Amino acid sequence: MLILWYYNWTGSQEERDKFEKTATERWNKVDGVKVIGIYTPSTEWNRVLIWDVKSYDKWLNESGITPDLRKNIPVSKVETFFG
Repeated sequence: MLILWYYNWTGSQEERDKFEKTATERWNKVDGVKVIGIYTPSTEWNRVLIWDVKSYDKWLNESGITPDLRKNIPVSKVETFFG
């Protein structure tokens, strides 16, 4: 299953780079959760994080977007793709 997390960033680029590095390392430590990439879409969203996960519950409960990671993210949305 793929999970796409679209978000808008309000901090500096240096803060965003640190967030993306820290978050990717944290999420990739969870068995069954792998960050595929981080993209800048041509839509109203600043960035999109894409995961390949074994289950939505595993992603949400074991590696979800915790409050400390949402500090500079006032608006976001999640989409899932089942294969």
